[in-house]
Amino acid sequence: MPIRRTPSGSRASSASGPGASRQPSAPLGTHSHSSGAKKPRVAPSRASHVSRASLSPAAVKSARRRPAGVRGSSSANAVHRRDGDGLSLNLPGGGQATITRRQMVMGATAVAGLALLGSGAYAVSELLPEAPSGVPVLEVPESAVFTSDGLDQMEGDCPLGLATTINLPYGSQVYANGDTYGVALVPGEEARPLNSISLLGLGNGTDNTVVAHAVGQDDGFEIYDVRGCDQGIVWAEANILRDTWRIYTATLIDGALGEPALAQEGDEAWEMPALAAAGSCGWWQRVPRKNGAARTQPSQLCRVMFGTDDAEVVYEAKGRPATAPYGGGSYVVTTPRADTSGVRYQLTCLDANSGEVLDTLILPSSMSPLETSYGPNGFSFAFDGIYSFGDGISNLGTYYPMEAPEGTAQVGAARVEGETQRAATIVPASSAEVNAQRYSSAPWFRFARAPVSAPAWCGGWTMVKSTAAVLAVDLPNKRYYALETKPGSDTYGDFLASTGINQKVVTFSNIDHTDIEGENERTCLVRVWSA
Repeated sequence: MPIRRTPSGSRASSASGPGASRQPSAPLGTHSHSSGAKKPRVAPSRASHVSRASLSPAAVKSARRRPAGVRGSSSANAVHRRDGDGLSLNLPGGGQATITRRQMVMGATAVAGLALLGSGAYAVSELLPEAPSGVPVLEVPESAVFTSDGLDQMEGDCPLGLATTINLPYGSQVYANGDTYGVALVPGEEARPLNSISLLGLGNGTDNTVVAHAVGQDDGFEIYDVRGCDQGIVWAEANILRDTWRIYTATLIDGALGEPALAQEGDEAWEMPALAAAGSCGWWQRVPRKNGAARTQPSQLCRVMFGTDDAEVVYEAKGRPATAPYGGGSYVVTTPRADTSGVRYQLTCLDANSGEVLDTLILPSSMSPLETSYGPNGFSFAFDGIYSFGDGISNLGTYYPMEAPEGTAQVGAARVEGETQRAATIVPASSAEVNAQRYSSAPWFRFARAPVSAPAWCGGWTMVKSTAAVLAVDLPNKRYYALETKPGSDTYGDFLASTGINQKVVTFSNIDHTDIEGENERTCLVRVWSA
């Protein structure tokens, strides 16, 4: 698809992901070392895409930031109230939506989406397959797919070391893209602020509140989502009564957060953005709301250098993207509509610093992934339903090449038992036919569980979220180890917080457990594992 530079406007947004409404198959089981493991009810949020441009450095122009601890008064305009373990949102028009703590794990963007549903958001209908059109797409025979049911379970000591643990308030959500810092969206103890942002030290186990409340708290805004990497953080604030949102970023240097800078804002014409943090930039998807005033506008993947206001469009495409952006340490993955007739989604890996396209892959017509990512072996994607077409990639689960196809972008290094494994050198993604051929000729792995998060990579281990536990999968040796889950964990068990290729991986679980002596533990347990 031709890529063109497009200036970012003053308004924006992202997607809750265009995907077909399909009937998922039943979970295939659970992998856990603890008793009483429960099946998850978590569905990850979806999102959007964009067009390429170089990033021009800009002077830092920071927005006003209120001192930590300063709170706005509780007024008639307050739209949130706590109700037991849940959160009630007063919606425009007098409606009300109650979100439980379990639903909060879906992501703050999803919570905002629930609020918007109260004022008439859209539903996406199922897409039907089209007749073949000659477009080069991924084609994998069933004989080339190895499933997780064939993996051997490892016993004994965990191959990953437990580096540190952090305890956060119950209901927190954790995100990590790097080996030094993670971020957490922490629920407030009162109606306002709704959430705060904490910076987590992955080496020393520290927990520091870096954004105590929304920059726009006095204007009725609350923090709804956050992502971070070792260079900075990006977060979204929204005023759901006015149906407006804002994107802020700030630099991160030696554990200190710089002043927040307003990157972009949007109104009811645009969906709530989905976020990613990678390289030296904050990223978000700008997607017009269906039937909204901007419905004829293209979807865009935008970025800005941390702590600046010079936002730009990096990738642009017609239609709606299939997934939220996925941030790796030095790359970002997005899933725009391919520039073809019909509905086809193009997995696209971009260099986080230059914005150049590193790799692409077009899926068969009407196949809409729930999650996409990129590891040492190339693209990974997940389906939350079963297709009646597609041969080896038609089933529910997460797909990832067993080995790197020739020309896979070198985005990281991996290690298994002391042996370094690196992806092949970068080949420009200039030919959809070449890319389809090299991925179609590779052997594939399918993790046969209902997907709830994209995989990450720690050393040479492929980290995947199973029904209750997070698994470390050794693909070359076809074996796995299930990280221990704690008693009292919420229905989703342990959750994978990390993205990208690193030497550490972060998991978290919200625990509400009373032991036989009557002692109650109510916390969000964050665990940092090292290869």
